[in-house]
Amino acid sequence: MEHALKPRTKQSEDTIADHLKVSRTSVRGALVRPNAEGFVDLSADKSACASDHGPLSIRLAGEFHILLAELTGPPAQTRFVREVVSRCLLNLARFARLRRMD
Repeated sequence: MEHALKPRTKQSEDTIADHLKVSRTSVRGALVRPNAEGFVDLSADKSACASDHGPLSIRLAGEFHILLAELTGPPAQTRFVREVVSRCLLNLARFARLRRMD
């Protein structure tokens, strides 16, 4: 669950919910938008599979974590998650730009 899964690896919604200590319904709700945009495939067997779309998937992963925080945690937790996601996206953009310069 900590970026150890490769793209296209199936993960059950129950496993995600257990790891995050939230209900499967919350996980399912947080996956609706990424699924609609084609970044996550939801299966009938209640599993999810992330696709690999580079920078766009990184942004969407950040949005997923913010939405999950909004659905499951207190406002202070949501503010913290927003701050962490913002800083991570800035650093990733910076390193991607430096990598292109090499």
